[in-house]
Amino acid sequence: MRHGAPVYAASFSPDGRRILAATGGMLARLWDAESSKSVGEVMRHSNVVVTASFSPDGRRILTASLDRRRGCGSAEHQAGGRANAT
Repeated sequence: MRHGAPVYAASFSPDGRRILAATGGMLARLWDAESSKSVGEVMRHSNVVVTASFSPDGRRILTASLDRRRGCGSAEHQAGGRANAT
């Protein structure tokens, strides 16, 4: 799992199959925990992403950046590359 910037937060999905990472590169990225491959589209922000987490049921993603903007989206769609969470 390589990022071009520092990772400020990371969280596992409730089922342990995915990892959501927030980076200083103004993006959050979803990873497959077993293969270490990125899944879906990169979730872009206009500033450093400082936190990223899954909802308790693992169906939603929430991100937040230093400019006080947040992103919320479907983890299921994000994993399939069909939606951007920001």
